[in-house]
Amino acid sequence: MPKKNSKISIRKTRKIAEAKVAAKKNSDSKLKIKIDPEISARAKLYGYWLVLGAVVTAGLIVVSSFFWDSTHKSGVIVPEIVDNAVVVNKSVIVPEIAPDQVVVANAVSLSSEQQAALADEYFINGKAKQDSSINPDLRGALVDYSTAIALNSNYAQAYANRGQILSEMGDYANALINFNTAIQLDPTDALSFYGRAVAKTKLDDWSGAIVDYSAAIESDAASRFVYSFMEQPNLYSKRAQLRLWTKDNIGAIQDYTMAIELGMEQNRYYDFAGRAEAKMAMADFAGSILDYTYAIQGVADAINNAATSEDQDVLSRTAMGYYETRGALRLKRNDILGAQEDVSTAIRISIELGDHERAISLKKVLDAMDNIQ
Repeated sequence: MPKKNSKISIRKTRKIAEAKVAAKKNSDSKLKIKIDPEISARAKLYGYWLVLGAVVTAGLIVVSSFFWDSTHKSGVIVPEIVDNAVVVNKSVIVPEIAPDQVVVANAVSLSSEQQAALADEYFINGKAKQDSSINPDLRGALVDYSTAIALNSNYAQAYANRGQILSEMGDYANALINFNTAIQLDPTDALSFYGRAVAKTKLDDWSGAIVDYSAAIESDAASRFVYSFMEQPNLYSKRAQLRLWTKDNIGAIQDYTMAIELGMEQNRYYDFAGRAEAKMAMADFAGSILDYTYAIQGVADAINNAATSEDQDVLSRTAMGYYETRGALRLKRNDILGAQEDVSTAIRISIELGDHERAISLKKVLDAMDNIQ
């Protein structure tokens, strides 16, 4: 009898070891999942990856742990000191955004009303250069906005627009200074709060960004009806993502729910995925599985309606990540068949994408699950 038990123990130990080895190898290939399309289009895709570590305990299969990268920041950039930035009369002067010195010098003899009118002209010119759909001239727009500010130091919208361009250029530190000034001059400007929230996110000030998104959400600004990114569902979605990153999972779930409910006519699969991640962090595995199911359905519709094959590939990779994660959750709940089905689907997608290395890794995970049944 002792001999027989020893053999059973050896078999179990071997299966456990095989499962862990396969899981470890799979974790080396890290899949990044697109959560927020707007942010991800400008920077790194927000991502997390799972570790499938299966062990046998009393005949039940459980997942030992899930893990997602603590550096999922959608391209967050660590702030850098801008040595050549000088604040003079509320104006931020750096080489790229210096005003037209000739215009400013000649304007000295003008009355304050005439200077304000001239500032409006330069603001309009800058706006046209910034918004040009054919050939936008962002640096030219910066010069015009800086000139408008030099002529009228209280020009809140010029500061805000200059902050937007600097943010697009990746100069988040100077963008933040401009948005701060714009908000000081006009505390009701929701666009400035939005822009500052984006800059703070890039500078790792997530708590500050949450406060600014909250201000934008509570605003009744007309800009909400002009810019799609200012629509309530999108603002709630962005704040939800930040709350998720700061481990405020309850707040994240509430915000993702608001984004989903307010955007019912939109395909917000990424909000379902975000809410699923928050629920997973709270060990609500059943709720997370349900939300990943909605996310999978939504991303499938997005793939069918994608304009280009490149978009289809990005969305397909996102779908593959959703299937992997849902498979891990199903394994956690001892739904072996469901887990195998999801991993098998992920393998099929990876093959269609030509990601054979990923397919091999997933196949090893699938084999490991077969071995420990």
